[in-house]
Amino acid sequence: MPKRTRRHHSSEKAALLKRHHLEKVPVSDLCDEQKFLPSLFYTWQRQLFEHAAAAFERPKASPSAYRSPARGGRGSRGGSSSR
Repeated sequence: MPKRTRRHHSSEKAALLKRHHLEKVPVSDLCDEQKFLPSLFYTWQRQLFEHAAAAFERPKASPSAYRSPARGGRGSRGGSSSR
């Protein structure tokens, strides 16, 4: 009978990586608990560090944030005033 491949949810991967890096749980212990190979853990770790810079990037503003003041976008004061 073929072996089923288990799919791990992203939150589960993050929790396991966090346990290793913050709680100092050895990779071998995590792998024994969850029944997966260390190579899978190290693949997740590589993916985490390859995409880590994205966590520190500023979100791009949506085009609606730059609408003209007449339409109620950024810069609108919500009323008419003469200066």
